[in-house]
Amino acid sequence: IQIFDLNILGGISKPTNFSHDFLYMEHGQAHNIAINEESGFAYSVGTNTFGGGLHVTDISDPKNPNFSVGYQSEGYTHDAQVVNYKGPDVDHQGKEIFIGSNGVHSDDDKQDDDKVVIIDVSDKKNIQTIASFDYPNIGYTHQAWLTDDHRYLFVGDELDEILGKVTNTRILIFDISDLDNPILHNEFFYETDAIDHNGYVVGSKYYQANYSSGLRVIDIINIDQKLIYETGYFDTYNENKTDKSTLDNEFNLSSYDPDHGDPAKGRLAEWKGAWSVYPFFKSENIIISDINSGLFIVKKSN
Repeated sequence: IQIFDLNILGGISKPTNFSHDFLYMEHGQAHNIAINEESGFAYSVGTNTFGGGLHVTDISDPKNPNFSVGYQSEGYTHDAQVVNYKGPDVDHQGKEIFIGSNGVHSDDDKQDDDKVVIIDVSDKKNIQTIASFDYPNIGYTHQAWLTDDHRYLFVGDELDEILGKVTNTRILIFDISDLDNPILHNEFFYETDAIDHNGYVVGSKYYQANYSSGLRVIDIINIDQKLIYETGYFDTYNENKTDKSTLDNEFNLSSYDPDHGDPAKGRLAEWKGAWSVYPFFKSENIIISDINSGLFIVKKSN
């Protein structure tokens, strides 16, 4: 883990090379890192330690992190969110809760071990699994995110579309008001059949980067009644342009074509396009990262 103090950026006006303030070497590779700012702990997942499970680091002193503990009882974790729980389950209120998406790559195309895990990490000396669960037509359990009230969990599966397990892009929504007994509340299907990737909740909106169909925005204000719908989109990937990876001079960054609803465009389950979205800025600017076309900054039009 490389740690950089970003406070120095305020005085930078031109491209600059930076050196890290600290290099944490207790693990090598890592697929992701989830930080709970309230507790001061970082959770590296998909590392070369603890079977790819939780590798917990105390970052309360950011420039002097220390290894805390590892936890591998639930196997490899691909992505995670960690919160101080403020949801409706009184048995767990105030606890530090780790929610992991444990997708397992398998050569035989079996997804028997794919699951979502809910783990109590409050006591680092006694980490305990609260629940683990799967869902119908599982492909690869990729990423999950809580609603602001910690009542519902949005789960994205990265392979269900491309493996033909579902016909359109799918999001699974679980009612986790009882953390010990999560229940599938609803399945939402987009009009496209692109692969879904990272998704995040801000207030009454769910923002998701869905590869070749770009950023999709879902209104979830009536999630209790299962009345959710797509309220906007921004397609960053233009299937008609030459892929940047070919280094062809014909490649253009313009990706504003109205692909939505056109069966020949924006409806392909392929590994190209929008990979992640960051919708948390107070300015309401939304950042989209696209594998092929780079960085986009967008904002709600009205």
